Amino acid sequence: MDNKVVVLIAGEKVSLSSSERPEYLHALAGYIDKKIKEIKSHNATAIIDDRLRTLLIALNIADDYYKANEKFSRLEVMHTKQQEETNRQKLEIDRLKKQINTLTNELNNAKSDLQDYIDAFDEANASGTPEAPVPSVKLDDNIVQFPIQNTLKKAAVS
Repeated sequence: MDNKVVVLIAGEKVSLSSSERPEYLHALAGYIDKKIKEIKSHNATAIIDDRLRTLLIALNIADDYYKANEKFSRLEVMHTKQQEETNRQKLEIDRLKKQINTLTNELNNAKSDLQDYIDAFDEANASGTPEAPVPSVKLDDNIVQFPIQNTLKKAAVS
């Protein structure tokens, strides 16, 4: 559906018909009117024919368009770089979450192993077994054993 709007440009009423919103058409007309006034104010004492004035207005509008287009292009590049950085950070977050899960599992396994040792130690002390069990910890496929002297049995439990 076409919108019919009457706008004022350079003191003249102009009828417009467009599918664009009336507010948009008024904004465009206001922009053109402003550019005409700028050209007239810069060349107030000069006598310029309508053709030259139209050319100057068109150049002025083209200048605004190209500057806006350049700014848009720079913003697009910035947006792309920020998007790439965001994606890189998301990958890093995922990697760190996996690392946290792995470390949490290792911690839980170590806690379980420690509790097993404590239980075995308590059981050996309760039964009067002369030697406490020797705890071991698995580190990178190597088993490291930590023998505890009998004299420390009671001290470690209490």
